[in-house]
Amino acid sequence: MKKAIAAVFITTVLLAALPAYTYDELSMSMLLNNTDLREAEEAIQMSQLDVKDAEANYHPQIDLQGGFTYMVSPLNDPLTINTNDILTQLGIPPQAASTDIKVWDGLDNTMYSLSVNLTQPLITWGKIPNAVNMYKELNEVKVLQKTDLQKQLTVQLKAMLAALYYIDDVLGYLESTVSATDELVGYLEKSSEEGMMLEEDVVEARVSASEANLGIAELKTQQMQLLQNVRNLTGIPGLQLDEIEYVPDEEEWATIMAYPLDSLLEMATSDSSAAMKMLEKAGKALEYGEYVANASMYGVPDFALQLSFSLMNSRFPGEVGWSSTQEWSFMGTLGFKTTLWDGGKILNNRDRVKSQQRSNDIRIEDTRNTLATAVTENYSNAELSSARIDYLQAKADSSSLKLDNSTLRSDAGADSRADVLQSQIDLNKDLIELTTEKISLSQYCYTLYYLSGIDPDNPPRITDGMIGNTAG
Repeated sequence: MKKAIAAVFITTVLLAALPAYTYDELSMSMLLNNTDLREAEEAIQMSQLDVKDAEANYHPQIDLQGGFTYMVSPLNDPLTINTNDILTQLGIPPQAASTDIKVWDGLDNTMYSLSVNLTQPLITWGKIPNAVNMYKELNEVKVLQKTDLQKQLTVQLKAMLAALYYIDDVLGYLESTVSATDELVGYLEKSSEEGMMLEEDVVEARVSASEANLGIAELKTQQMQLLQNVRNLTGIPGLQLDEIEYVPDEEEWATIMAYPLDSLLEMATSDSSAAMKMLEKAGKALEYGEYVANASMYGVPDFALQLSFSLMNSRFPGEVGWSSTQEWSFMGTLGFKTTLWDGGKILNNRDRVKSQQRSNDIRIEDTRNTLATAVTENYSNAELSSARIDYLQAKADSSSLKLDNSTLRSDAGADSRADVLQSQIDLNKDLIELTTEKISLSQYCYTLYYLSGIDPDNPPRITDGMIGNTAG
């Protein structure tokens, strides 16, 4: 007896020690570990680097170059000229005394060079600021994409957890059905042997038992696939079903369905929706791209200031004679550059940007239509699903009442055990249909949350037909 109590105590402690994940914990894990969100964050970082690259064009570009040259057989003999030779060239009689003047010392075997070049753009006709603005708009698109993805994954997580919860209920009903059908088959077989039942009834009961077992196998397969999706979504590879603590909030479905369809359509397709914002930012980026293309047209010069300092010496710094043999130069240049003709590439680039703008306008119209269609379909499906749930709930209540009455009649000897078992099977069937329909409704409603941009954890309230934020 003491060993049994100890075993029960140890089992209880071990079960209590199992990790449990609430929705908030799973959601936080998803935000931290989901690979799609992490990839979206990296895309933002890359986009920010593009902005910095564009802004770097405001600053000067400074290059440093150096070199070392070694000559095996340099011209190292000095070059001299006699003073009388100079006088003779000038038409002056030569003098009795003359001297040689050294005009070149010859080359050393080594030569060191160093140069610093600075180039500062001055006038680019708006190419630099418009390029910066273009990349900033594209960066905002990446930020919006991550925010939208986060909302999408949040409602996906809720929908998956709701499905897992209800699938577990359905499995319970199916297992109850298997138990009832197995008992019914045994009862009918015995009655058939006694001539009280037809063989056909026994066969039908066996088929029902097989269907229930098949349903369990299929549902467990779906359950494990869904669990794996939750693992991937949250970044918890070892997550188990018994570690999830989540009960669907069916009030969330009623909340989203309380919105008129027109309101949901407006929120999903308005300029403030995530999809429209992304397309609007993309269009703005293309406008800046068009400014850059126009400023790069043929004959439009870019002006820049270039400063250059160079130093050449046959001695390495610090070597004997270095300071006396240094040769340096400084040069400043105000230059310009423009393309006169490149076979039409610049014209093609400008036309390409205009085509992208038209495509973006078409995409905006198509996205609005797609969103409106998706909202309408999910809303109508949710309404139909709600009606089916009301019907199935009433049907299940009726089957539950029939089961209670059949049990009472069986206890009184008016009904057979087969009648009670059949009533239990019918009730389980109704409950399975009801629970399965709840899964469908949850998917429709959470999809509407995403499409409309409403946060299921903090939906705005509706007062007198007006929509306001609950946080206000």
